[in-house]
Amino acid sequence: MFLCRNAARAFGDSAPPIPGGWLPVEIPCLAMVTPSWVLQCLGQGTAAVGLLRCEEKDCRFGERSGLEGSVDYCRALLAEMGLSREAVQLFDSGVPEEPSPLGGGLPVAGANGAGAKTHVDFSPLGAGGALLKLAARHSPPPELLLTHPHSPFGMIEVLAGCTVCGACASACPAGAQAIERDEEGVSLAFTASSCVGCAGCLEVCPENIMELEKSTDLLALREEKRTLFSDTMPRCENCGEPIAPQAMLDRIGSILEDHPAFAALSKRCIECRKTMF
Repeated sequence: MFLCRNAARAFGDSAPPIPGGWLPVEIPCLAMVTPSWVLQCLGQGTAAVGLLRCEEKDCRFGERSGLEGSVDYCRALLAEMGLSREAVQLFDSGVPEEPSPLGGGLPVAGANGAGAKTHVDFSPLGAGGALLKLAARHSPPPELLLTHPHSPFGMIEVLAGCTVCGACASACPAGAQAIERDEEGVSLAFTASSCVGCAGCLEVCPENIMELEKSTDLLALREEKRTLFSDTMPRCENCGEPIAPQAMLDRIGSILEDHPAFAALSKRCIECRKTMF
């Protein structure tokens, strides 16, 4: 049971204690609780997760809508997995005697009396591992797909016009996108379990050809990575080093058209161009 400081004060000496079915965890503000925290609790065997918030007039930070959205996402995800939505609950006042179990007949973590060693990942990337652990416990439909505005995951799609410039990969704070080069060319790779849906890549794309959907795709999360776009890399006629992705050269050519500088750009690498002028 996560509860903010103001809510914890309500359970002081003059109030009845929180029922024994819950383990209270006091934090400064419930807005700190992310879907990742909830999923990690459930993935490690917790029967249910409750969130007890203070009254609106006492709320110090006013982040109530975001909290409600995160809880709604977690409940919707559990339903898609064939589990009980009631295993995640948001309370304004009063606490039930016993938590509503997640389902699946699994024991609560540590119920055997042994202190189980657990690892909690408080980084934004913890959500992916937590969901996969929960899926391993409960075997949901492998094609599970949930689109929700508060999904901690994002799915990126690259439309026609990508030049593989790498701006998106450079801007991604989570390392979900990467430029990969080999002898055959260059590609833009995407790791769904690392994407936090911040949309930073969309803001820096010079061609404006990227789309983001806030969705939880179990198949994509289980993939190591997927290729969003790939292209060939013409080589320098002088030294044989790669020049640039063909799509980028085509884009530059459409801008420069018959400008004499394009011949140098399209036939020689950046180092060999220096010797031409």
